[in-house]
Amino acid sequence: MRAGCKINLWLHVGERLPSGYHALESLLLPLEEPHDTLDIRVLSGSSEGLAQTSFITAAEGRPISGIDPKDNTLTRAAAWHAGQTGFRPSLDIRVRKGIPHGAGLGGGSSDAAALLLWLREQAALAGIDLPPFSHFLESAAAIGADVPFFLLRKPAQAEGIGEKLRPVANPYAGYFLLLVCPADISISTAWAFAALDRERNKKTPPGSLTSQASRAKSTLAHDGNDFESLVFAAYPELGRLFERLMHSGAESARMSGTGSSLFGLYREEKIAREAAKVLAREGLSMYIQRLPEP
Repeated sequence: MRAGCKINLWLHVGERLPSGYHALESLLLPLEEPHDTLDIRVLSGSSEGLAQTSFITAAEGRPISGIDPKDNTLTRAAAWHAGQTGFRPSLDIRVRKGIPHGAGLGGGSSDAAALLLWLREQAALAGIDLPPFSHFLESAAAIGADVPFFLLRKPAQAEGIGEKLRPVANPYAGYFLLLVCPADISISTAWAFAALDRERNKKTPPGSLTSQASRAKSTLAHDGNDFESLVFAAYPELGRLFERLMHSGAESARMSGTGSSLFGLYREEKIAREAAKVLAREGLSMYIQRLPEP
């Protein structure tokens, strides 16, 4: 089973909520590449829930460290689905990771959504009375903020913590996308949000009536990514790569999510491929794809 990724055409972060998440506004696009592949095997004779997960690189088949096999988006998705439906087969899930870990492309959430869709299909075949799909879209953010988007799999403006989705037309339909993924830079989403909070608190004296939400709203434009300056300061090599991408003939360039992936949008495939040749260096994975027309 394939699980594609996403990019944020723009991303703005509001206040930290009591849940620990942050209020967000973003425009998300689904991408076919890079992708993960999920191999799901049902363990016969057992109905105790998810048994095990393992993760390997798609290219070399090497085990991936840094992902807890017992606590990840897949184990949480299986547990969440079992709580929603009572359907709890024991599974052995092996993931070939083509989506770089810590790249801001939503690989973990995409894997979780793919598993939820598979579980929903299997539960229906087993005659389980399922909640409507709209319920899944509204509540699956409990697994991960991007999971509802990957269940929808359409260009969408996201609000709330990512669960409030409004399908929209892709403003770059027909453009060519050059996605650049540095292999040696992995950025923790938790670190990025915590660092953004610390930076904003420095700029807002205690007792100020201006909250993070009102600051974000007052400066909100449907462009940019609130994490870029912070991430580029911490990872200057990523900032330098971004500058090269900006001057490669792209109509627009951005960092996706909390990084580390970058992308440029081009009117012509020839310019995108020329940019890829210029940017080609050791340690980069690059993907060129045409964004589909409506």
